[in-house]
Amino acid sequence: MSSCGPSPIHSEKLKLDGIWDYDENLISTITVTDTLSNYDLALKMDHSSDFYFQNLYVRIETIFPDGKKISEPLSLQLATSKGQWNGKCSGESCKIVFSLQDNFKFKHQGDYQFKVGQFSRDEGLKGINEIELLLFEAASKE
Repeated sequence: MSSCGPSPIHSEKLKLDGIWDYDENLISTITVTDTLSNYDLALKMDHSSDFYFQNLYVRIETIFPDGKKISEPLSLQLATSKGQWNGKCSGESCKIVFSLQDNFKFKHQGDYQFKVGQFSRDEGLKGINEIELLLFEAASKE
């Protein structure tokens, strides 16, 4: 999944202007009608090249059409142990795409809500410019 790859069938952005406050969340609702196709879900992040941390903790909450909720913390590796950024950097900005779930099917039709929030110890996390939730049709089928 890159800028030269397939176009997402759903995309939702949260512009953060360099600080991601703990109470700011990306909320995206996807209306699902096709339960036979396979999908890939990804999170794209734009951060500053002087971001202080090697990784970033986020909490992803999913609300299913029947109202059931699941919430999971996730550590996103922004840099290697040697301090090299994993994403593509240009000037003061780095972009990276994290695969959240590959080649999956939605089990039920209806509205799925995804909520992504920062889950660090800092109330205002400096150096995060934008996050984007992306849904693609999967390239391969099971």
